[in-house]
Amino acid sequence: MAEKRHEGGISYHTPGRDYFNQRELRRHAGVFSLWALGVAAVISGDFSGWNLGFAVGGWGGMFVGTVIITIMYLGLTYSIAEMSPALPHTGGAYSFARTAFGPWGGFITGVAENIEYVLTPAVIVYFIGTYLTAIFDTPAAFQPLWWIFGYIVFVGLNIRGVELSFMVTIMMTLLAIGILVVFFISALPFFDFGKYALNIGADPATGAAIELPQGHGPFLPFGIYGVLAAMPFAVWLFLASEHLPLAAAACRSLGIDGWNRRTRKPSAISVNMPNMMPFGMSRLGSADSSAASGSCSMARNSQTANGMAARTP
Repeated sequence: MAEKRHEGGISYHTPGRDYFNQRELRRHAGVFSLWALGVAAVISGDFSGWNLGFAVGGWGGMFVGTVIITIMYLGLTYSIAEMSPALPHTGGAYSFARTAFGPWGGFITGVAENIEYVLTPAVIVYFIGTYLTAIFDTPAAFQPLWWIFGYIVFVGLNIRGVELSFMVTIMMTLLAIGILVVFFISALPFFDFGKYALNIGADPATGAAIELPQGHGPFLPFGIYGVLAAMPFAVWLFLASEHLPLAAAACRSLGIDGWNRRTRKPSAISVNMPNMMPFGMSRLGSADSSAASGSCSMARNSQTANGMAARTP
């Protein structure tokens, strides 16, 4: 029988053990599955979103902002690493806040978490639409159909079951890492830090970002303001990794698998940081699909170089 409790001006029922037993998730996730889930949560930010910080901070501002955000997320990760095995609740940050600050603290945190997890998928399917539009050369008006398609696929996979969801997550994570590695390697021949990384300057009259065709601009074109302005975009490199404790009820063994929360952040950082490699920051600063834009820029540079070589007697 449920027990009635009063706490912090709130009255609610505490259900019995049978209530939770009937709603328990299948414990499928192991260490590798949790690693893939943690990296998959943040790797989408490597493909879009983070690059917009170049337009407001330049390469230097984005780099310094990323270092600051990395330190902050490391602190968050190690805190989660301690709390998740101690409080293995599927509520994640809501459960942590409710335990520490009572029902109202949990309520405020839970609302904030819900806002994040409603808006983040919307942004992700938007970027999926921009990539698919560029790949299949569909008209811009067709993008809402790509958004609906993205929601149907990924919501359907989660509804189907935890095993299929984790399997697809692992496959997509490895594929995404492979795409980034191929992009990094193929971009190396065009690497020119001074020309492509430092090709953003500030208009003396308006203070707006301008492209410097020859590069070799200032490291911090917008000063400290640029660092602060770029920090929200640097969050894209790590955003949503804090959702991993929500999978606590799906872990096979919290005592063994919980250590992955300590290791997933260095793994995510090692995947994210190469995105700061400079291959034309001015164009990337206004692109919705950074990897696609970078690939197109490399293709244009390669065609230009080939054309010049063909004209050389």
